[in-house]
Amino acid sequence: MIMFLALTLLVTMVTVTAASEDLEMLEKTAEDIRHLSPGSRNLFWVIPHIDNLIREFECEREATSCKAWQANTMLMKLEFGLVNCESVSLLEVDSELCQDAREFLGDDKAELSDDDIKQGLIASFDHDVIYTDEYFDLVNAVSFAMGNYICKKDPESCDIIRQAKKDSKEFEEKTKARRRV
Repeated sequence: MIMFLALTLLVTMVTVTAASEDLEMLEKTAEDIRHLSPGSRNLFWVIPHIDNLIREFECEREATSCKAWQANTMLMKLEFGLVNCESVSLLEVDSELCQDAREFLGDDKAELSDDDIKQGLIASFDHDVIYTDEYFDLVNAVSFAMGNYICKKDPESCDIIRQAKKDSKEFEEKTKARRRV
């Protein structure tokens, strides 16, 4: 649920000026995930994996949404992998992800800060291309099932799960309303 909340938060990221506010919300969500038990936290990694599979599918068929999915999956890996591109060394595994993000954004001289990279990724794609009704249906089904499973097996996490369900539904409704305008 928390991971789905993060995904729905991304939906509101439409312009560069909104990117810093949205990045703050995404970072808060990543922080919330850290409060779940390790087992519950690990279950939420299924959502970025779904996004990655969709990215692979869209890019293999050379869809116009391929670039958007690339930016989205890089952002999710950076944010939820707790990667700070200003502090990784070239020897770290995360360095390749940071290099890929910089290359994607055209930052050949590695001048962008970590926030600039994340905001650049947010601003680099049309979120309506990714966050469609079909996407919400898929992610809701998976994340709500995961939330129910976590609540049953790890009752201490239920309050976080319930709030995340409520928040994710609210953000989904706002996103859909924004598309109608």
